[in-house]
Amino acid sequence: MTPDEVLAMLKARRFVSTVKPTTIPVPIQPYLDAVGATLRHETDLQDNEPGWSFATNGKRYICVNAADREERQRFTICHEIAHVVLGLPSDHATQPWWSTKRPPAERLCDLFAAELLLPEVLFQPRAEESAVSFVSLDALASQFAASTTATGSRFAAVISTPCAFVLSEEGKVKYASRSKALIDSKAWIEPHMAVPHGTVSERARAGEAPEREKIDANVWFHR
Repeated sequence: MTPDEVLAMLKARRFVSTVKPTTIPVPIQPYLDAVGATLRHETDLQDNEPGWSFATNGKRYICVNAADREERQRFTICHEIAHVVLGLPSDHATQPWWSTKRPPAERLCDLFAAELLLPEVLFQPRAEESAVSFVSLDALASQFAASTTATGSRFAAVISTPCAFVLSEEGKVKYASRSKALIDSKAWIEPHMAVPHGTVSERARAGEAPEREKIDANVWFHR
């Protein structure tokens, strides 16, 4: 993590500790109350407009796209809360959240949002008890009302088992979240590298319907 990412993460955890969520999925209203924001569901936004926030006449509003799925709306709300807490201006380009072209402030707010939706105190014990599998990710995503992508990234980041969660596009690695065990062992997954030959990811992209199988994990790592 960069110093800015570490700072954003620590601020998110302090924010969570002041709200003290105890149930899952984490209630969003206490987060809104903590920043004095009113939620508005907008019905006239485009598919690529998840939401925004603004302040007027001494009141703060967070707006979300009413047509988005629940987990997308929850993430958007927490992302906009991040802008408030971190004091970062919005720069809502249409780049996906893992893109290296996404503005740094937006990436920090995404990191903050994931900490709010999947707070370590509630998520980590459940992740640690779960098998490293997509079945586990789907179950946890459902429990926390979060996307599988956000859940997978957090899962890899918080468990003690060596684990990585990788997103790829057009056969190239776009984003990878690694567990502490992999980070400590300097197992690095190179951004933009080709998805390794023979992996389930590579075969699925080729149009196959491959069964899961064990392969040498080192095909993913650059040391």
